[in-house]
Amino acid sequence: SHLLPYFPHQIEDITTLLAKPEHLLALRMGKGKTRIVVDAAAHLARSAQIDTLIVVAPAPVRSVWADPDPGMGEVAKWLAPEVRTDVVLEEYHAKTKALRAPTCRLHILVTNPEFIRRKARLDPLIAYAKTRKAMLVLDESWQYQNPQAEQTKAAYRLRMACQRVVLLNG
Repeated sequence: SHLLPYFPHQIEDITTLLAKPEHLLALRMGKGKTRIVVDAAAHLARSAQIDTLIVVAPAPVRSVWADPDPGMGEVAKWLAPEVRTDVVLEEYHAKTKALRAPTCRLHILVTNPEFIRRKARLDPLIAYAKTRKAMLVLDESWQYQNPQAEQTKAAYRLRMACQRVVLLNG
């Protein structure tokens, strides 16, 4: 999987993500948005620019990010084997007791906008992000276009706690 050759746009977008703390990836489905983000995050973690990747994806897509099986989960599929050993991939959901920084180079937390809309769920995530070098990924970012919507407000508050952000849209 990680040995597949890159398309020119993927190399360009990875380079842009490394250079810019804020970026919008607007690519059609199947053009490698997740691979671009995973590769850029791994590089940023290796160079100690980030230590946390917070992915906010709609509930039906959350498992695509979070599944530890490389056949099902995009993070597991695209993380290079030499990186995978120093990454902790977790979901932030109702069963999460507390957010603690694991001993690893990169902590990947996957959640969904419906879950973090509530202040009691968002505030601990914001507090955690403020203690980390965090990169935020807002997948299907079209969901945050209404400034009055609770999930837009939550995404904005979380973004303010993170040093980097990438918006994904297909």
